[in-house]
Amino acid sequence: PVLLLGAPASGKSTLMKRFVVHILTDYGGHYVPLIITVIRLAQLMKNRKVDPRSPNVLDDYIRVALGDDTSKSLHLRQAVAERRAVILLDGIDEAGSMRGAIESFARHQLIEQEHKVVITSRPSGYTKEMFVGCSTATLSPLSAAQQREMAATRLGEGEVALFMAALEE
Repeated sequence: PVLLLGAPASGKSTLMKRFVVHILTDYGGHYVPLIITVIRLAQLMKNRKVDPRSPNVLDDYIRVALGDDTSKSLHLRQAVAERRAVILLDGIDEAGSMRGAIESFARHQLIEQEHKVVITSRPSGYTKEMFVGCSTATLSPLSAAQQREMAATRLGEGEVALFMAALEE
């Protein structure tokens, strides 16, 4: 298990999406990515569509998110059972009042059950004891040159200067 830490807007969620592409490109057919946004999981738990006390929150989440008997749901649940799923749990720090339940799920149903898992959080947004044994990586802030390069790939050249000026303010 990997715990990926980073400041707000440091690219944690973007990196998780890149992991999905990497898994599908390089390991598709064997490993199956499953990205779970913690905000959505917390909402489903809070609305009692997924019971945080369930012995299998992951299976319950897949059934609710994708439908009980859809081919995608069956495929993902099979990959989970075979330990071929790579679970990308994005935003532990965004769990709000469900943080304890979601951290417990991550600890007891993902980490201790030896699933392949990557979890993201802000450095101050998680309970360290729940993630003992995880490899930890911290995203470094982007340099000004990297910020400019990223902006240039998404904005027109005229807008890059405006964006960089706003960023400096």
